[in-house]
Amino acid sequence: MSINRIRYNQHKAKQGRVSVLSGAPYGYVYIAVGDHGDARYEIHPQEADIVRRVFKLYVDEGLSIGAIARGLTADHIATRRGASQWERSVVWGILRNPAYTGQAAYRKTQAVTRQRPTKQANDHGFYPKHVHSSSRQRPREEWLMISVPRIISERLFERAARQLEANKKHAPRNNKRYEYLLSGLLRCQSCGYSIYGKPASNSKYKRCYYRCMGQDGHRWPQGRVCAGHPIRVEVLDELVWEQTKQLIQYPEVVFEEYSRRIHSKRQGDLDLTSMMMKKKKEVHNQELEKKRLLDLYQTGSISLEEVKPRLDRIRERIKSIEQEYSLLEEEKHREQKQLQLIEQFSTFQEKFSSRLSDLPFEEKQQVVRLLVEEVQVDSVNEKLTVKHVIPLDKSFPLRSGSKRRALRCTGFRCRDHTVCENPGLKKAPDQLEQSLIRDALS
Repeated sequence: MSINRIRYNQHKAKQGRVSVLSGAPYGYVYIAVGDHGDARYEIHPQEADIVRRVFKLYVDEGLSIGAIARGLTADHIATRRGASQWERSVVWGILRNPAYTGQAAYRKTQAVTRQRPTKQANDHGFYPKHVHSSSRQRPREEWLMISVPRIISERLFERAARQLEANKKHAPRNNKRYEYLLSGLLRCQSCGYSIYGKPASNSKYKRCYYRCMGQDGHRWPQGRVCAGHPIRVEVLDELVWEQTKQLIQYPEVVFEEYSRRIHSKRQGDLDLTSMMMKKKKEVHNQELEKKRLLDLYQTGSISLEEVKPRLDRIRERIKSIEQEYSLLEEEKHREQKQLQLIEQFSTFQEKFSSRLSDLPFEEKQQVVRLLVEEVQVDSVNEKLTVKHVIPLDKSFPLRSGSKRRALRCTGFRCRDHTVCENPGLKKAPDQLEQSLIRDALS
């Protein structure tokens, strides 16, 4: 969206124009501008009853968001898009939307760079589709409020907001009772969904497991979508931590990679710079073409019907080129960041190498998050792939060959079956393999 369009929309929002809002939320119908006046929201009676029901179930009856979603699904109530199953995120969005109190918010979110690829992007190989492919909520003082018909009272909405805040404090992700070293880094290689930590609900031994979201039958209309199995937390944490330790203890691998990248950096910089200059030139040419069309229209040489589709194509082309330019900038920034990390690796290694075995959990987690980008787990074929922030060339097998179910075992005795493909460690693989397995059994 152009700067002028953003300013225009903000001006209209300050005037209270509903037309700048991106469609009506559940419970409303968007009436476009026409002979009957400006664009507006009108209450959808049946959907408005569902909105009131959601708030009352959450606030008055104390039901969880998941329980409300399951209840709506069980009652065969269709979502706005006609889906038969209600997701918890949809219920959560209803509970947080101030429009139901009669004040819809414009500029509630802003587009930002996505920090982590989505499952859909991983499946189809188009990540990042564009640079600013994710959104984050703006501070409330930056919102522009627009009056719309009210469905619930402000008091009920505030009670729901307080309950949401209280639930956030007690959410499992904020619960420090259990330690998950790889929280936020795990992805299932079988189905592509994220993996989360969860204590066993029916075990007297207080065991914790990493579990794929695809294994949760309650999340999907057709039941579980992943054939994998839960993995003991201490087994997976130990394997990845040992690999991270090896990376720190053998810094010559990193320095070799640094030398290789410095050698190729000049050519890469030239390629990126030339491509970025080319994209700038393409934008300039499209702007000239747009100006030429407008000049022709002003002189009466062509009609508005001829100009409009051609202008739309030019605008789309400019938008596409600008996104490509932004991606090139991101790539250049990413390469510089990786080189900077490698340059600082010596200091990092000196700081931690002597006390790796004695680090507290918080520092361990910081080290892992600094060096590991993602951990892909294939619990069906018993394989583990560690993707480091510094991508090196070779895969490193820890162990393979057994038919026993490994990662589901109760202790660390899982040496005969797990494969860890680590794009990094290529020094003395036999020695490293035996060292890791010996540590795991001690």
